[in-house]
Amino acid sequence: MKKESIILLILSISFLLIRLYQLPYTVNYSMDQGTTLLKTYSLWQEKKFTLIGPETSIKSTDKHSFFYAPWIYYFLLPFMLVSNWEPLAGSFLFILLNLWALFFLFKGVKEKFNLKTALIVSIIFTFSPKMVYFSQFFWNPNFLVFCSSLLFYFWVKLNKKEDNFLNIFLSGLVIGFGLGNHYLFILVALPFTLWMISQKNSWKSVFILVEGILLGLLPLVVFEIKHNFYNLKTIFSIISKGTEEAISLPLPFHYYLSLVPLIYLLIALAIEKIDKKIPKLGLGITICFIIYSLTQLIPKAQAGYTMPPGWNYKGVKKASQIILKENKKEYNIVNLLSGDTRSYGLRFILTKEKNPPLKVNEYPVSDYLFILSYKKPETVITDPVWEISSFCPCLVSKKWEIQNKINLYLLRKTN
Repeated sequence: MKKESIILLILSISFLLIRLYQLPYTVNYSMDQGTTLLKTYSLWQEKKFTLIGPETSIKSTDKHSFFYAPWIYYFLLPFMLVSNWEPLAGSFLFILLNLWALFFLFKGVKEKFNLKTALIVSIIFTFSPKMVYFSQFFWNPNFLVFCSSLLFYFWVKLNKKEDNFLNIFLSGLVIGFGLGNHYLFILVALPFTLWMISQKNSWKSVFILVEGILLGLLPLVVFEIKHNFYNLKTIFSIISKGTEEAISLPLPFHYYLSLVPLIYLLIALAIEKIDKKIPKLGLGITICFIIYSLTQLIPKAQAGYTMPPGWNYKGVKKASQIILKENKKEYNIVNLLSGDTRSYGLRFILTKEKNPPLKVNEYPVSDYLFILSYKKPETVITDPVWEISSFCPCLVSKKWEIQNKINLYLLRKTN
């Protein structure tokens, strides 16, 4: 077996072990995951096809938001069907996509630079705690690392004058796919496109690149034509008039995910340069980084990534089992642990188990209310959120301790 193949095998095994280790305790399973799965489930049950994906969180001054492409629904669907709609199957999908990102990043860096640089950048990518967490859950921005790694690989190929039309077309396809999943893929898509145009004298090459981009954006292109260019108008409105709410700085980490391969490459090149000046120091830095990362990843997690303290996917599953066992009709659910008051992650599990809560606008007509909270029973009833105040008057009829001082309460309407 070649040295390169052995390195890739060891990296791949390490990559998978780190991400699958205590996955139910570390994975982020929150509102975005719940709403995405509910939409995917609805499309399958109703045998419908959609041209648009999730809404962006940014709204124009007239309260319009634009939409991503629907690729996440169609990528998730086969994994959901094979697993009987187990949410963790979506995590497996994105772990595999990031494993492919590792492969393309390794191959691209090796061809452009050397095996040593490829190994260092791959180690950083494999063991970085931030990248471990982001590769464990499904979310539109989490496509971007895969897309930018693949685009970097094609850039290396084209830079070596392997400029066959297939590589150009596939580059365009990746750009379209990446932009369809998050608008900030423009951070790498625009420089690549400008570089392509500056390198090629053939309009045929540019035309093929554009063809690929349009194919990657095809559902959105069709949607725009059918709906009078709604997304483009909304984007131009945001650019010209601003957003409904001011965008706070600095931007969250996920806004820069498309730049991660480039950032890690620059770090790897710096480490290699250090190693040339002071032999073995680069190796020492890399080993220290691995040890530090493992100290962050190995201890048992008390909460899923970005989830409330003490809360994780295991807790969501336990709560769903209790609610299903109670077998109440005309009920609804509330989550007071976070801003996801309507508990979309839990809502999906109950829905796919054929005992869904009432709709999110039907709290006033519910007969029962299941509430997740850190609070004591007497303060839960008086919580001012609309989902509870519109349901009352009521009383607490049951209580279960889920984990880490988080309780599940059953409220019964008294009027």
